Amino acid sequence: MKRCYLVLVMLLVIGMSANAVAFTVTNGDFETLYKPGTGITGNVAADGWSQGVGPNCEIDNKTYEFDDASTGDFADIPGWVGYDRAGWIAMGGTYDRDETTGNYQGSVSAQNPRNGDHCYLSNGGGWGNPAGALIVSDTVVTGAYSGPIVLSMWARGGAVPPVLVLLADGEVVMPDSSVTPASPISDWQEFTRTYDNVPGGVLTIVMGIDRPLSGGPGATGAQTRFDDVTLIPEPATIALLGLGGLALLRRKRR
Repeated sequence: MKRCYLVLVMLLVIGMSANAVAFTVTNGDFETLYKPGTGITGNVAADGWSQGVGPNCEIDNKTYEFDDASTGDFADIPGWVGYDRAGWIAMGGTYDRDETTGNYQGSVSAQNPRNGDHCYLSNGGGWGNPAGALIVSDTVVTGAYSGPIVLSMWARGGAVPPVLVLLADGEVVMPDSSVTPASPISDWQEFTRTYDNVPGGVLTIVMGIDRPLSGGPGATGAQTRFDDVTLIPEPATIALLGLGGLALLRRKRR
């Protein structure tokens, strides 16, 4: 009987670990884009970059190349939209881009991603953009979650300070611990935030280069690239869930 329980524990833990990426950050690696209004995927041409993220984003350099062998100047980039449109405009970060939605902040770039074909790119004050660029994710999860969970992104570049913020119903959730590499960031480094208890509500993620969102003076430095944004339950939590399931089954057998 003990062997059966041990096997069950292992299966539960392995099964839960296999589903550890329980919170999907849509397009967290910035690899996905679509020909507008279709399901036809594509990419930013080599050395090119978009104007921002979201629906119907204009190309800023080069072109979009779609998997039906066509090219175009517009693409839908899912999973993210612009954040704090008023701050972006007030601090002069628009580069004469369309200000209507605030979605044209930063770029999805084919230049030097960490993995794959694309990354997210923001200029700083060193390249005439003290407003930086901030984007916010689609809904990651809805409801209460009693962590711990880890929010992570990878960044590289000289534009600072980088922003990585978890929101619950639009309000900033304070992390219980954080890891912030020194900047400027000469090579790809991981930024993480750990949350032991997350309040209920709709969770979203804000990331990019700062303006006074977090009390900073605005963006400085030249450029920073971002990639591979994730929100994942910690392994310890997964194991405890497995053991909890085992205890429940043992009680039922009695």
